[in-house]
Amino acid sequence: MMDKNKKRKQRALRVAITNIFMGISVVAIVFVLMFIAMGYSFNNKSGELEQSGLVQIDSEPSGATVEIDGTTQFSHTEMNKMLSPGVHHLVVSKSGYDIWKKDLSVDTGLLTRIEWIRLFPVSPEVSDVASFKNVRLANYSADRKVLLVIEQANPDIIVLNIQDDQVNRTVISLATALGTDDATALTGTIAIKTWSRSSDKVLLTWEHDNTTTWHLVELNKDNTKKSLDLTTKFNLQFSNILIANDSASKLWGIENGNLRLIDADNLTISGVIAKNVEKITNNKDTVAFVNANDDGNRFVSTYKDGEDGPVVIAKLEKETPTINLAMGTYWGAEWLAYAKDKHVEIISGSYPSYGKSDSANFKTTIKKDLSYVPQLISVDSDERILALAADKNMSSIDLEIKHTYDYTFENAVSKINWLDGFLTWQKTDDNKIFVRDFDGDNQREIVSNADNDYGVNITDNNNWLYYFNVSKPETTEATTATTSTTTATTTTTYTLKREKLNI
Repeated sequence: MMDKNKKRKQRALRVAITNIFMGISVVAIVFVLMFIAMGYSFNNKSGELEQSGLVQIDSEPSGATVEIDGTTQFSHTEMNKMLSPGVHHLVVSKSGYDIWKKDLSVDTGLLTRIEWIRLFPVSPEVSDVASFKNVRLANYSADRKVLLVIEQANPDIIVLNIQDDQVNRTVISLATALGTDDATALTGTIAIKTWSRSSDKVLLTWEHDNTTTWHLVELNKDNTKKSLDLTTKFNLQFSNILIANDSASKLWGIENGNLRLIDADNLTISGVIAKNVEKITNNKDTVAFVNANDDGNRFVSTYKDGEDGPVVIAKLEKETPTINLAMGTYWGAEWLAYAKDKHVEIISGSYPSYGKSDSANFKTTIKKDLSYVPQLISVDSDERILALAADKNMSSIDLEIKHTYDYTFENAVSKINWLDGFLTWQKTDDNKIFVRDFDGDNQREIVSNADNDYGVNITDNNNWLYYFNVSKPETTEATTATTSTTTATTTTTYTLKREKLNI
């Protein structure tokens, strides 16, 4: 009996020891897996435990080969990879496309997203889409789906839907859009200021007869007569107007230094929101502006549609000559950027409301002193990248990682042109168009003959690259029967071309 009890106790002891060992093993495995999941590993060179960083690599087109530090990876874009802290050399390539390279800095325990890689075909398929005579104006919509063209001798607006394989054309009367019955009086200069988010309206100016009028033009052929001459309707001389909502039914306007809100649907205009306004920008229904009070003190302020008054964000020095503003929303956080001379400050959170103590939710997150005074400021379509430029200098601030990239161009930057959410393009003096990543890397020539001012456009679906080529002017002579006089007419042909990006 004692032997059986002894054996039973020994068996129970072995089971207990086994369970304890298994429990410890499971805990150890869980801890190891947790450490691996958190990116910890042993550095073979130093023999120390270190935490890696996670890198997500995406490209357009996808399915590209990724080489890291000279080693080709088995997976293709889109891909995730744990990398040790430090600088790693990335090369992304795909058969038939150019090569993208970058020295990537990986931080311990952090996620780095490289989602702006765009590869261009080496030998693209190029086709002619349409031709135009003596183009007066050509402008691509903000959503990169529509092209608007006006010819010198043609009293029409030509609207092209350029995203699909089949390009659809709509023609509307320019005279009707501008609110005049005399199509022969359409002289002067027409400029598009901005598009509505749905690309069915444009806000433009028409300089003629020593005056400038502002027009909200309906691009839907059935609604063209509903286009609005804002200057004539409200009998005010506006110096600037911005679209205030997605449908373009409301607009922010400055007249004689006064900030007002225009209701285009109800044909009403608000009272004066702020006086002595120098500059405005907006994030839909919230506008930011620089103005001065009666004492000459200057401020950066915001105002939300429907509130009783504006909120002062920052006080400026009286002598500060150059102020630039930009606004946006990224990952749910509203932000405002202002540059006073060389100093740039970005405030993020929620725009404060008038009369409420919620300014604590709107705090400075980025401060940067540039080496130059920016004259230009622009925001990408995702409202993540803030770009500033002057002369040959350009700086891009990534609001996600709070990092600034500074670089220079060979030619002076007259305008910040976005090709997509992460690439900018610039035209050189010899009529070539180059693109660059927002951080200044991967400069590449994409158009060799761009002897016009209308630039390039990649459609929203990433299928097509559009641009104009210009033929040499042709001169023809015409004789009038009544006077027997001969006049020479010069015709320049603009050919709209496109390259297929997905081969």
